[in-house]
Amino acid sequence: MRVKSPPQSPPDFAIPPAQLLVETEALIEASRALEDRLANSLTPATATFDNLLRPILHDDHRASRRLCIFRIFSSVAATPELRDASRKVEQLNAKASAVSLMRRDVAALVAAVYDKHRAGELSLDDESAYVLFKTHRAYQNAGAGINDEEQRAKYMAAVEERNSVLVAARKTFSESDEGVWFTRAQLAGVPASALDTMAADGDRLKVTFKKGHLFPVMKHAADARTRKALHVAKENRFPENVAVLERAVALRDEIARMLGFANHAALKMENKMAPSVESVTGRLNKLRTELQPQAQKEIETLRALKKAYIDEHGSSEDEDDVSTLNAWDWGFYARILEKERYSVDSTLVSEYFEVQHSLQGMLRIFEELFGIVFVPTEAPTWHSDVTVYAAWDSEEQGGGFLGYLYLDLYARDGKYSGAHCSLVQPGFTTEENTRHFPSSSLVCSMIRVAGKPTLLQHSELKTMFHELGHAIHKLVTRTAYSHSCARDFVEIPSILLENWIWVPRVLQRLGRHYSYLGDEQRAFWLERAGGEEPAETPSETLPEKLAEDLAQTKHVSGAHAMLHQVFLALFDLTIHSAASQEAARAIDTTALWNKSKAEILGLRTTNGIGQASFAHPFRAYDASSKVYATDLWVSSFKSNPMDPEVGLKYRRSVLEPGGGQPEGVSLKNFLGREPNDEAYYSEVSGL
Repeated sequence: MRVKSPPQSPPDFAIPPAQLLVETEALIEASRALEDRLANSLTPATATFDNLLRPILHDDHRASRRLCIFRIFSSVAATPELRDASRKVEQLNAKASAVSLMRRDVAALVAAVYDKHRAGELSLDDESAYVLFKTHRAYQNAGAGINDEEQRAKYMAAVEERNSVLVAARKTFSESDEGVWFTRAQLAGVPASALDTMAADGDRLKVTFKKGHLFPVMKHAADARTRKALHVAKENRFPENVAVLERAVALRDEIARMLGFANHAALKMENKMAPSVESVTGRLNKLRTELQPQAQKEIETLRALKKAYIDEHGSSEDEDDVSTLNAWDWGFYARILEKERYSVDSTLVSEYFEVQHSLQGMLRIFEELFGIVFVPTEAPTWHSDVTVYAAWDSEEQGGGFLGYLYLDLYARDGKYSGAHCSLVQPGFTTEENTRHFPSSSLVCSMIRVAGKPTLLQHSELKTMFHELGHAIHKLVTRTAYSHSCARDFVEIPSILLENWIWVPRVLQRLGRHYSYLGDEQRAFWLERAGGEEPAETPSETLPEKLAEDLAQTKHVSGAHAMLHQVFLALFDLTIHSAASQEAARAIDTTALWNKSKAEILGLRTTNGIGQASFAHPFRAYDASSKVYATDLWVSSFKSNPMDPEVGLKYRRSVLEPGGGQPEGVSLKNFLGREPNDEAYYSEVSGL
């Protein structure tokens, strides 16, 4: 593809903390002034989509261009001052949004336009009709219908307190630098590539809770006491968040009831494809019932492996633990199962997935599948670690500009320790009828050490592919207005994409042994090999047999993995589905967490406060289902995953409409039928 200049300059991130607050307040005031003008100049009889909704939507676009940037600073900014200012922006904007959606005058005008459209008095295109429906629903579900002034004040106080406690909780996730110190002897068995990334204090090494430390220790540490200590520490992080979560649950319940809903879960269901709380609960319980027999077989398999291992190597555990499969045993014995049954050495596998090489392979796969081209470009960023790509349609797809992709891969102080995708700027049609192109980001926390390669476990490869899928979804969505997607849809496209990293030929494209990636990497490999060129050197590309063996492990522990998601989803749903406000205030999240986990997963564990570090309830996340993603995979991609014709059809039918039409319609348009759960059960049971 010939090099072209993007039609839109990338955004600037050189913004002082004080400016974030000044600009945010100015944007809020501009929106308030617009609403005042509309309320004073229009009546229900004169209000139309063009003179009411369109100005509101364009104002939202203008604000979002800046506010999205301001918000991402809370998880990626280099200074605590900028991160704190970003969180203040979030609180200011959340309060302003709540006040705006409570305006009875504007809500009455929106309702009038909505009624006119339903009566056939207004002719709107499909996307405009859908955004009108969602805007009307947003006003009705956010306090505009509360008429009593005392009740309105109580509602606003609850909303403001809820926002405040959630922002405080999220800060602990982003800025925590916790870990557990172990001696090198206690970490026997853990790969050197992981040990090299740990802070040292004499003979002791600090194991953090980042995946680059947590996974290798839980999968490789031979001493069960080490794994148990790390597991217990992980399950008891952030004790202050227990009270925060329970207060947030009570406030959410109080807010939902003031809006006329049975509970918070019923309120959130308004923004989902699923029709009701009962339907979601039913689907989750069906999964639980269907998967439990298979999960029990998985437990028995690993229990037998544990017995054989202890018979051969002896036990580092208390005698009572020898015949019991503990939560901290799972990763260790699942790895042994993969090695013994499928000949998969996870340490060797990771040597083929150096982060930068694998990332380039991922981008090439998305290019081929969806007709995209990624071009490295110079652009301002929020940190020197960040790289930027300009995304374009391929020449065959018209060669048009799509937007900017930001990649922030490495851990650093103050940065959120998980992996996620953030919208940097939204895409939409401007008032001048031109395109404002989106920007999105992939943010990870890979642990990097100077002079040494950053190697990915296969599970980290999956996470990166998943989150990159979110970022690319935001780039290819093409709607006139900036929409959010239904919460039970938003994860489906990325869960679908996880399937590609189980395809042998895709794994081979992503994998290249790190010793072939440059002189520095070669020297490091030689040092690891003893300083001299060994007689047998590794294959440059991921060996075909290793790729095929790795693919065979796709559904190993599959029932257990899905039941873990069911456990999290049911916990989230249960705490937000109280029968009364009193019940919501009385929820003991610790007791529920431990009881549900034991019942659903069937493993021996120690009681803890794992809910305090379960970020999803603090981030307004609601569990989504892997079921529909499996339906898409099996019915359309499994037989030929790299078929560009199917990939382009999926892009046009599902990704491009985004939240601009009901997401169930998008899935049906692609499948040619309603999605169902048959493919999921056939996949999992076909082990």
